[in-house]
Amino acid sequence: MQALKNPAVFAQVQIGNKGRSIVWQKLDIDFCADSLRLKL
Repeated sequence: MQALKNPAVFAQVQIGNKGRSIVWQKLDIDFCADSLRLKL
């Protein structure tokens, strides 16, 4: 998660399958919509 603090890396975010997640494919990091909603 430390890598996501870098603005250049964070900007590489992509929308996941069916728009239900956000992903950083090169870092193998993904967050599903439900997980993000619970964190808020």
